[in-house]
Amino acid sequence: MKIISNLYVPLVFLFIYSCQNSETKKPVSSPKDSVNQGKSEIKPDKLFNDFAQLISGKMEKLPENIDRKYYELFSKQLDRKLLEIEASRLSPLTKWNVNILKRNSINDTNTVFYPFSGGDFLHVNSLYPNANHYVMMAREKVGSIPDLAKMDQYQTKEYIEAADFILRDIYAKSYFITMNMIEDTKTSPVNGMLPILLWSVSRTGHTITAVEEVKVDANGITSYSPFKIGENSSTAVRISFGNPEKGILKTLTYYSCDISNSGIEKDKSIAAILKLLPPSNCFVKSASYLMHYETFETIRKIILEKAIYLVQDDTGIPYKYFDKTKFNLELYGKYVKPISDFSSNLFQPDMAEAFKSKEYMGNLPFSLGYHWQTKDQNQMIAIKK
Repeated sequence: MKIISNLYVPLVFLFIYSCQNSETKKPVSSPKDSVNQGKSEIKPDKLFNDFAQLISGKMEKLPENIDRKYYELFSKQLDRKLLEIEASRLSPLTKWNVNILKRNSINDTNTVFYPFSGGDFLHVNSLYPNANHYVMMAREKVGSIPDLAKMDQYQTKEYIEAADFILRDIYAKSYFITMNMIEDTKTSPVNGMLPILLWSVSRTGHTITAVEEVKVDANGITSYSPFKIGENSSTAVRISFGNPEKGILKTLTYYSCDISNSGIEKDKSIAAILKLLPPSNCFVKSASYLMHYETFETIRKIILEKAIYLVQDDTGIPYKYFDKTKFNLELYGKYVKPISDFSSNLFQPDMAEAFKSKEYMGNLPFSLGYHWQTKDQNQMIAIKK
């Protein structure tokens, strides 16, 4: 998540997206929603895959409404930026967690639950690159996908630059800043998280095979229908994708929702989704310390119930809530008081003591979180017994 107070169409050939109108319905936890890990054909959805390639700097055959000189420069600059992030942050993050998963005999293909995620697929994919399904929840809207084929060169350039600008805090700091995100999605042509998610799925080497609107009733029965260009009323979306070389189809479901106690109580569909969520590997990052407060007690308890394996920093679930008869804990990095945007009362003396105990496992080989560009970073891993 972020701080409360304050990353491949020829578009001329974007055809009208049409699919069957029939909707498939099934429970959220249905085995059919899990991905078949056998070899599959990864067939691109031309509309959404090309859109994602274009805004993420990966389009090779450019349409007439893209300035080639501008786009080539944009792509080179983005490539350089991402190569730096890959070397300093993403690759070390992957290697670090892969080793811990193996040491603790955790299945790395489990469903991943990432609450307070914003549109940050980039880091959760690096942490759990082999997961078969990602469930992400945040307050930010799904937003819309425009018909870029109808835009001129100025408009397409404006859109590409808007997507890149929204990702500036992910590039530099590893997390979205809430106030920046609110302002960006209100004033820019990129009005939600779906374009950012498609950008990230494409940029991490995947082909997008489908994008669907998701609707869930109070019993957790889910229906899927083709996501429509220009649509801006969806509250949930599912992206299907895969790496063509690996031939493994995956899914990412993003829910725009309020997961405070009152939000879950009011939204019966989100309550049902959370109830039916399978045992999962989890991730919490830069989460504004929300689960330190009783107003987020419900989601805190759900994570503790569902988590097989949880990676989080100190902005997630406080140390005191982990029952040592149910979890083994591993601590990494350096634990210091919260940054100045947050109350010093959020400092956890018991966690500080734990960093001096046998639970402390060593330094972190990457920077991730609010104390960016310093060595004052911490990560806790909770492994269910």
